[in-house]
Amino acid sequence: MMRYILLPLLCLALLLGACGLRRSNPLDPAAHDDLMVPERVINIGYMTSGAGVQIKTVSFEWTPNSQQSTDGYYLYRSMGYNSDFARVDTVLTNVPGLGGKITCIHGAKPWHQVMAGDYYYKVSAWKTYGDRRLEGPISDRVFVRIPAK
Repeated sequence: MMRYILLPLLCLALLLGACGLRRSNPLDPAAHDDLMVPERVINIGYMTSGAGVQIKTVSFEWTPNSQQSTDGYYLYRSMGYNSDFARVDTVLTNVPGLGGKITCIHGAKPWHQVMAGDYYYKVSAWKTYGDRRLEGPISDRVFVRIPAK
């Protein structure tokens, strides 16, 4: 009987104690008015290497965010719709290419391995503040099918 009373009291104490926490994270936008959170990445398009190509790649492009709020982007990949996403690439610029879009070719670097199959990708933008990066909201998932040989 005693443990049924202690558990709710412990939860209440933790909840009330958490309300008094100071917001001291230097990248907490709610506590620092001078931080700009990068916008959500939109208009993501892609093209895969064709069937029969030995080294598989996925070329992504998207509309660049504003120069004031974004310094670069992260590319995430998942093996399934409800699976966890892992960061697989970093774009270190926010300068658009020839088509006015940001591009990322996943699989073009020697340490990236892209195999035939079905994947889901997401993109997020980040802004550098000092030696840290503030990441914005992650985009909607994009389904990509990479053809086999």
